[in-house]
This record gives sequence, C-alpha cells and structure tokens, in this order.
Amino acid sequence: MWLFKNLDMKLKINDQTISVNDFSTDSRRIKKGDLFIAYKGVNYDLHDFILDAIRNGAKVVVGERSLDSLPEVEKKPNVQYFQVKDGRGFWAETCAKKYGNPQKKLKIIGVTGTDGKTTTCTLIYEILKTAGKKVGIISTVGAGYKGKNIFIDSHTTTPSPDILFKLLKDMVDAGTEYVVLEVSSHGLVQKRIHGINFIACAVTNVTPEHLDIHGNYKSLVKDKALIFKVSDAVFLNKNGIGIGRIKKFISRTNKLFEVGQKDKVLRKIAGNSDFKGRFPGEYNMQNTALAISIARHLGVSDEDIYRGVIQANPPEGRFQYVPNKKGLNVIVDFAHTENALKSVLNVVWNKRKKREKIIAVFGCAGERDRQKRHAMGKVASELCDIVVLTLEDPRSEDPQKIIADIASGSHKFPFIIEPDRKKAIEKAINMAEKGDWVLMLGKGHERSMNISGEELPWSDFVVAQETLSQMRC
Repeated sequence: MWLFKNLDMKLKINDQTISVNDFSTDSRRIKKGDLFIAYKGVNYDLHDFILDAIRNGAKVVVGERSLDSLPEVEKKPNVQYFQVKDGRGFWAETCAKKYGNPQKKLKIIGVTGTDGKTTTCTLIYEILKTAGKKVGIISTVGAGYKGKNIFIDSHTTTPSPDILFKLLKDMVDAGTEYVVLEVSSHGLVQKRIHGINFIACAVTNVTPEHLDIHGNYKSLVKDKALIFKVSDAVFLNKNGIGIGRIKKFISRTNKLFEVGQKDKVLRKIAGNSDFKGRFPGEYNMQNTALAISIARHLGVSDEDIYRGVIQANPPEGRFQYVPNKKGLNVIVDFAHTENALKSVLNVVWNKRKKREKIIAVFGCAGERDRQKRHAMGKVASELCDIVVLTLEDPRSEDPQKIIADIASGSHKFPFIIEPDRKKAIEKAINMAEKGDWVLMLGKGHERSMNISGEELPWSDFVVAQETLSQMRC
C-alpha cells in the first residue's frame, strides 16, 4: 500500500490523503482497493470504463469529467471521485511519485524529430558510455543500462508513464547518472514525459507525420516544440527540414545551439569508411553532428567523442544488412515516412553499381497518416526498379484500401501487390539477382504486426534470413 496526496490539482475532496493498493488506467487490471484514472483518449474515452473498474474493486476514481456528468458513479457511496483538469498529467505524476520521482535524480537528454531520433540517441549514448559516464537509453528499439538490454513490446517511441518511470527508477537504482530519452510528438502531447526536465534536447527535423493526431503540419511543429518548455539547452539540426519553423518557438530561457556540419571531429568521422558503411547517407552525418554537439556541451572530450562514434553500431532495424552468400544486398530499415523513404532510397541509389536493381517491399500503417500513402508510392516509383506493396500493421483498416492508396502515387508504375508480407519478402528476394538491393521497409526492429487489432509475432529480419537459407545457390 502506498500514499498519494492532492498534487496541486483541483480535486473533488481537497487536502485529503488517500490510501490505495495500486492504480491503473486499464479497468481490466484494477483490483480491490485500487485507484482508476480516467481521461479522454484518442480511440477511447476511459470514463466509459469507470463502472467496470468499480466492479473490479476500485475504491477511488480520478477523472476529467465532473461528478454531475457521471450519475452512475455518484450513486456509489463507497467510491471516492476526484475531478482533475488533466488526467494524463495526473497519471504521469502518480507514476513518478510511485517510483520515487526518479526523473529528479537523473540528468536526462531528450531527442525529438520525425526521422533520425533513434540513431541520434544511440550515438549520444555510445559517446557518453565511451567517456566513462554511467548512462542509460530509452528509445524506439528498447532500453539499456549497465549492460542490460530491455525490449519494450509496443509500437510506441516513448513508453507510457507506467513503463517509463519504472525504467527510470531501475536506472537510478543501478547508479545511472545520464539517460538519453527518445521523445515522440505523441509522448509530448499525451503527457507521457510529464514531470521530466531535460538538461539538453535535440531536434533532428520536422516533416509531416501523425497529422491524424496533430491535425495539420503547423500544429505538429507547435506540439514538437513543447519539449523546449522543459529543456535547458536546445540543439537544432541546422540542415533539417522544418527546423526554421520550430526555431520560432525557442524561448529566452533556452540556450540555443544551431548545429551544422563544419566540425573537425565530424570531418574526421566522415573520412572513416567503416563508419560510413554502417551509417550511410547525409542524414546520418546530421544525426552524428547533433550527437557530437550535445556530448561536447556535457564536457566530453573530442577524443572520447570520436572513439564513441566510431565504435557505435546502428540501432536494430536501421539500414541493417541481412548476411547471405547469394551476393544480394538485403536491407531491413524502419523507414516509414516519405522523408525517411526518400533518404534511404537515395543512399542505395548512390551505392548501387550499374545494372543492380533496387527492389523495395513496404506498406503503410492502418488507421493513421493516410495523407502520406500517396506520397510514399510516388517516391518509391521514382527511385525503385521494382516495388512490392504489402501489409504494415493494417490494424482494423482494409489492407487492400491501404495498398490502393499507396499505389495511387503513380498510375503508370507496375506495382506488385502482395498483401501477405511474408510472401512479399519471399517474392522480392527470389526475383533478385546477384548485386541487387532488396529493401524491407517500415517495420525495422519491430517484433509484432497488428492485424485486425491482434499483435502477431513478426520480424522482417527473420523472414529474410529464412527465405535466403531456402534459396538454391
């Protein structure tokens, strides 16, 4: 049993200490003596599940609606109800309090942007580790600290508060001093990082994404800029798309650093062929420049910065080669936006030799970002020789409709349609000849695929490996 008090919020019963066993925003996880927290979500209004929570044993409910609007709760004399203005914020604060406010015991660096966040986080983490700092990382591909690697089984970049603050507590307990945290626009507007202050934050770029959540590009930029309000130093990728727009939200309390590529350490790194082989493309040099600038701001020497970057490996599912003896260039990459797709295809376009074909396999996620589908189809048709359109987390949306939206990007290009992603990958690899490039895009590191609301085990890398092993030489 643990205690929480009114955290400067307007509660129905003020200045009262409430004793509860545990708390949750999921009514199915509520047990006798627990607290249920309700707020209006994207797909569901958790207030609709208050009665379910009470039936499961909730004795305290916190919600955003007035008690007058919840007559079914008002009739429950043994249940206390508190109204708060911001249910998500209350959830984050309550999670932080449960775990001893670990965010206050750590120096946290945030990285946001549309593309390049995970790689930038990884590079900062590797540099600090090389410099002997006690550092942890929480990113799209998972968490790591003190030799531990933790896979976070979700499709979110920034974990929900219950997962995030538990990870931060574990890092504090392990003696961690610095944490590099990947911060998505969802994480910002949905208050997942509520209560966290960053000693430094970086912005890679801001291109149109998740407009179904943000409404329009202007709102997306404004929402991304929320991180500035809780950051001391701000590092902007001077060459990133959309940086001029987001820069307008910098305040006088922020110490601003505009990061270009005129840096002696970056030039030295750019001359290392092994590094450029692992981190190809101009976009990775921009990511590296941000990592270098933040590390230097934190007092890391140029020598340690260089060693940390050179020793780093890309995050899982970021331009990841699938080894094979067939002479094929088989790549798994997380590219799932128009900008990322264009960037990775341009890298391959410049790498390929004469007569080597570019064969891409990709789809688009269901129930979100419908506006990007046409654009991604257009980019693929312009930079690929062969494109196989398939599934990528269709959720409850009709896969054929998603694929048709992508194919509308070019009515002349002969897209190959294969909704079954396994068959699509097999088809792409089997039609490839020695030297060709086969790119499986959009899933990257992910280990599941959401079909009709069910998370099914999945790995592009594993399917590619199995297909290659079954091929005849």
